[in-house]
Amino acid sequence: MPRLIDPRNGQEIAAVEATGWRLPGKRVVCEGDAFVAYELPDRTSFEQLIAGLPSQYDAVSRQWRIKKNRSLELVAKWAQSLPGDIELQTPKDLRGLTEKPLEIDLSVDWADAGNDWFDLRFSWPEADLILTPEELQLLLAARGDSVRIPSRAYRSFRIGRSDRLLAALNELGISAPELAAGPQRLHIMHLRSLLEAGVAPKELIQQLETRLAEIQLNVTPSVPDAIQATLRPYQVAGFHFLAYLSSNQFGGILADDMGLGKTLQTLTWIAWLQKTYPPTGPSLIVGPKSVVETWTQEAAQYFPSLRVAVLRKPDLGTESLAPGQVLILNYTQLRLLRDLQNPPHRHTH
Repeated sequence: MPRLIDPRNGQEIAAVEATGWRLPGKRVVCEGDAFVAYELPDRTSFEQLIAGLPSQYDAVSRQWRIKKNRSLELVAKWAQSLPGDIELQTPKDLRGLTEKPLEIDLSVDWADAGNDWFDLRFSWPEADLILTPEELQLLLAARGDSVRIPSRAYRSFRIGRSDRLLAALNELGISAPELAAGPQRLHIMHLRSLLEAGVAPKELIQQLETRLAEIQLNVTPSVPDAIQATLRPYQVAGFHFLAYLSSNQFGGILADDMGLGKTLQTLTWIAWLQKTYPPTGPSLIVGPKSVVETWTQEAAQYFPSLRVAVLRKPDLGTESLAPGQVLILNYTQLRLLRDLQNPPHRHTH
């Protein structure tokens, strides 16, 4: 005769003669190599608990089955309604159904990428919570509604109100799905809008405010006397733009159309650089082969005091170039010289 075990103490229940066990009010379940007797002192309470689920008992599998759609949501809602003294045991991959929904307070963080550039990314206070880009995009698409994530054992997550943050990102031209997909690199001047919107991380506010206070916004130097030309107003503005970049150690591109005098503007900028920051080495100008002679001619015409060298041989070294001198070469020559151990200091155009 099989053994019958009392689950409360693990002891075997004695049989009555050869006819079996006297088990009023008990339910016998086969578990492994033994039968276990579970006592249901209050069957009505149990039935009331089960009644909260639209389920049916399957006598073959000895399981309660839910046949309706969205069964996970039904079980989760039912689990939250259970009394505190009831423990609901779930498989490991479904444990999130019994956990409280987690509201994520979305914010932004960034890493310093050097030279006033930063990699911006989403962050949240829960340091141990790791979400994939796809999961984060799914939560953002829900627009504040809860989403159960299978990889998190079907726990429910939702993103709290982040209207100010999303509006500030929109001002920067960054959509939430783009930022969720990966870090976005921004200049410190772009981050000013996050600071003004009050969504910058507290630990970086002082750093941003200090650096932004150092930035010179109004850089409008006079055209150097060394320039033998009268610049048009838009050329003066282009020169001021280049001076603004240099004063703040920014990078940038003077992107005027062809024929508007970018060479003259750049020569004016070089003259201002040499006057403002005494050169410690030569400058390098790289361009298409077709404009090398144009550069040489205009330098002689508009900036006659500038010492210009044109690369004629691929093996030209740097020992003959003095501080403040300009070396002009084309793209092919630059590739030929890529193995130089001491390339000249560069102001590229």
